[in-house]
Amino acid sequence: MTFYLLYYVIIAFVLTIGYIFKNKIFTYLSLLIIVLISGFRYEVGYDYTNYVSFFLGYDLEYLEPLFVFILILLKNIWDDPQIMFFTFSLATILITYKAIKKLGSSERMGIMIYLLIPGLYLNSFSIVRQSIAISLFFLGIFYLYENKKIKYFTIGVIAILLHFSAIIPFVFMWIFKKWFTKKLNIVFHFTFLSVAFIIAYLKLPKLFIGMFGKFSVYAELLTIETPITKVLVMFFLGIIIVYFLRNKNDEKTNLLLNILQIGIFINIAFGEFPPVTRMGYYFVITQTILVPAIIFSFKYNYLKILTLVLFMTYYSFIQINALKTDEKQPETIKMTPYKNYFLQ
Repeated sequence: MTFYLLYYVIIAFVLTIGYIFKNKIFTYLSLLIIVLISGFRYEVGYDYTNYVSFFLGYDLEYLEPLFVFILILLKNIWDDPQIMFFTFSLATILITYKAIKKLGSSERMGIMIYLLIPGLYLNSFSIVRQSIAISLFFLGIFYLYENKKIKYFTIGVIAILLHFSAIIPFVFMWIFKKWFTKKLNIVFHFTFLSVAFIIAYLKLPKLFIGMFGKFSVYAELLTIETPITKVLVMFFLGIIIVYFLRNKNDEKTNLLLNILQIGIFINIAFGEFPPVTRMGYYFVITQTILVPAIIFSFKYNYLKILTLVLFMTYYSFIQINALKTDEKQPETIKMTPYKNYFLQ
């Protein structure tokens, strides 16, 4: 865990220097470090061995066609699984950065938040295909907002061919775009997230799956215990973001905010089902845009600094908690300790 904490501190330092001197070279330097750390990881991530097997040609019939095609191309370039991890890390980070740049006003802060949300950056070490699909959806949101239909559908098709789960957010957002750009008051958001909290508290998803005979086993096998504190933290995060953006009524903010609430709803209501909460990652990534918008909305610098410290404390806490949880896992290959391809 020490490595990751030092790593995040270094990235934060580089980004801060870039902000002070208003020089983008430091942003690019931070991106380079991020790509090198994630791209040259070795035996890190719960699905590491599975992806090595995919690269070696096993179980390809169960994978998405574009991913298989890319694997074949990469293998012809360099017959080492590391090229796969590096290529997808590079693509995921650059696509995410492009989305943050297009949608937000603070690239540096957006990058830092992306790194500190465990379900996004840290999870990309494991869910390689879905992570790049999430980044593509994030970029797709910009083209949806701009009403650039061809680009939106093109990115959507690419994402779906890399991970089939991407069809849900892309189609869902296209159908309900007009509703998502509407301003919804804080009472609506509070009620919406309260419903998610009630669903989680009553364990309704588990009860629902358990009603179906042969599928009832999944109610036990695919569930984890979610601490009530984690649920409450997500609930209040959603409410706090809505509160501080209550006076903004532009279509882009409304779109990003409503997308975020869908993600928080999924993570709260289905917190016991990791396969389902992964869908929430497609939506919660908009935090990288909304939180900086809150921080820079304050007139006085001391309020900006105070809000920045509070949010970064929160994100640091959930990152440290995720790393501590990982350290306790029995798996031999996980997120910790970090290992590098050149330091085997």
